[in-house]
Order: sequence, then structure tokens, then C-alpha cells
Amino acid sequence: MTMTTFDRHRSRETVEWILGWWWILPVLTTLLTLAGIAGQLSPPATGVAFKCFGAAAVLLVVKVLTWAIVSHEALGRHERAGVLVGLLLIAGGWVGGRNWIFEKQFSYLVAASRANLKLSVGELSGRILVFLGDRARHAPPAPVPATWERDELAVLNYQNETARTFDESFEPAVRWAHELLKQNGLIDPDLDAVYLRPTSPFEMQVIAVRLTRLARRLPDP
Repeated sequence: MTMTTFDRHRSRETVEWILGWWWILPVLTTLLTLAGIAGQLSPPATGVAFKCFGAAAVLLVVKVLTWAIVSHEALGRHERAGVLVGLLLIAGGWVGGRNWIFEKQFSYLVAASRANLKLSVGELSGRILVFLGDRARHAPPAPVPATWERDELAVLNYQNETARTFDESFEPAVRWAHELLKQNGLIDPDLDAVYLRPTSPFEMQVIAVRLTRLARRLPDP
């Protein structure tokens, strides 16, 4: 028993109603809205966003292909070309959505890295200042004429011990902070001059102060 023209027309209308814009458009809007919200979260909900973009793309592909199959007898060359263009646009939109999510994720990671760097440098500067304060309490008195040579030797030993302790405690962290700040485009000539081998408490204080100033110039998340 063959299907009549009326039956085919009725079947096409039924399929078009089942896959009609009356429900597809609200679902698409919901999926794209959820994907946008997921991408704006901190951190971005990449899994949710990918699934929403993917579901929206699949829904549109099913809609376009179903319409093309049901209406194939009425489709001319231009309409078939339009179907192909539509599928390409859907694929482009899906790729664009994924790239947008990747950009959001990358931006979040960069911002989080800078925030951690700012916090770490601030803590490092604070520890250096605490160290210098503690060393200052154990500093020998200034040399006096009566005991000049002995006092001068005590001051020299104090400075050497301070420099040695500073290197053991802070040199790797200071080098790390300096390099990361430099990678972020933050450079201070005064810091560059002393950060490798500070020889006096004054130079160590310069390191702490300059690191703090540079860290404050990092953009906020």
C-alpha cells in the first residue's frame, strides 16, 4: 500500500511539529544562557558549558537534517546549498563556543596565578622585614674610639652572618619572585642591582620594599 500525497504531507507536518521552533527555540535559549553563565563563573564551569554548547549544536543539526529529509522532494539546488551552509554555521558556532570557554578558562588561570603571586610576594616581603627586625635587635653597638677595631670586627661579623642567613633563608624565594614579576613586565632597577647578593640589612630592606611595590602593580583579578 503506497503512501498518498496527502499522507506524506500530513507526516511531514507531524514531524515538523514535533521538531518545531515552538519548543526548540526556548530550549536553545536556555542551553546558551546556561553556557554563558557557566563561562562567567570563577572558576568557569567548563564541563557544563561544553555540554550545553554541544547539546545546542546537536539539537540544531537534528532540526536542520530532519527538515531536509522530510522536505527533500521540494528542495531545489539553492535550498540544498542552504542546508549545507546551515550545518557549517552550526559547526562554526560550536567551535566558537568551545574557543570562548577555553579563553575564559585561560583568563581565569592567569588571574589566579597573578593573585597567588601577589600574595606570595607580599608574604615573602613580610618575612624579610621580620627577619631584619629580629637581626636588628642583636646588632652590635656602633664602634667607639676606645675599642674601635674590636667593635668594627663585631659589626663586620654581624653583617656577614646576616648576609649568610639571608641567602640560606630567602635567596631562592627572592630569585623566584623576581623572575615571575619580570615575566609579568614588572622591573625595578634598584631591585635588579641588589636582589642576587645583598650585603647589608639596608639592601635586604630594599629588596622587601621593592618586591612589595612591584607586586602591588599586578592587576587585580
